[in-house]
Amino acid sequence: HLVSIGLIESARQWHKETEALTALWNVLHGYREDSIPEGDEAYDAEWDSICESMAVIHEALNINQEDT
Repeated sequence: HLVSIGLIESARQWHKETEALTALWNVLHGYREDSIPEGDEAYDAEWDSICESMAVIHEALNINQEDT
C-alpha cells in the first residue's frame, strides 16, 4: 500500500512539473513570436540559447520535451 501511495505522489509531482514546463514553453513561444522573430541571426541565437537552457531543465527533471 505504501508503494502505491509513493507512485501516486510521484505521478502527481511529474504532472505538476510537466504543467509548469508547459506554462514556461507557452510564455517562451509568445516571446519568440512577439519579440525575437525568426530569421534574424541574433534572435535565432538567443532562441537557441533559450531552448538549450530548457533542455537542461527537462533533463534535470527527467521529463521529455514532447510531454510538455
